[in-house]
Amino acid sequence: VNKNNNHFIDFNLHPPLQTNNKKINEIFDTKKSQSLHKVLFQMFGYKTFNDGQIPIINNILFQENTLGILPTGAGKSLCFQIPSMFQLGCSIVICPIKALMNDHVDELNKYGFKNRSEYIHGDLDRIEKDIVFEKIKNGQTKFLFISPERFQTENFRSVIKQLLNNNL
Repeated sequence: VNKNNNHFIDFNLHPPLQTNNKKINEIFDTKKSQSLHKVLFQMFGYKTFNDGQIPIINNILFQENTLGILPTGAGKSLCFQIPSMFQLGCSIVICPIKALMNDHVDELNKYGFKNRSEYIHGDLDRIEKDIVFEKIKNGQTKFLFISPERFQTENFRSVIKQLLNNNL
C-alpha cells in the first residue's frame, strides 16, 4: 500500500515467489510447452521444434542473454520470432547481411506482421531511418533488424536508450 492509500502491490519491489513444489513447476512447463507448440503450428505451420530450439526459446523467455548457434536451416529465426510474440515491445535482431534482413522482414510480413517489421541498414537515408524510429516510438514495430556496426553510431545508441527508458 502506498502513502496515498491506493491499494496495489508493486511487483517490481518484490522478488518472484520461489517454490520447490515439483507439481507446480511441471504444470507450468507443460502449459508453456503446449502454448509454444500451439504458436509454432498456428503461426508457422510446423508440428515440432528442431533440436536446440527449445532451450534457446526458453532462455529468451526467461530474459537471459542468449547466443543461439544452430546449423543453416535449423530454425534460428523461430528462436527469436516465437519469444517475441509473448513479450511486449520491439525485438531488436542483429543481422549482419542486408539481404537476410530483407528476407526476414518479407517472411514476417507473410506471417501477419505486415508493416510491423523494419530494418535499418546503410541503404536507408536519414528520413527513412527517422520514420522507422518514429514507428518504434509509437509502438508500431515488433521487429527491428539492424547490422552489428549500427551500435557504433552515437545516434543509434541514444535512440535505443530512449526506447529502453520508455519501455519500448
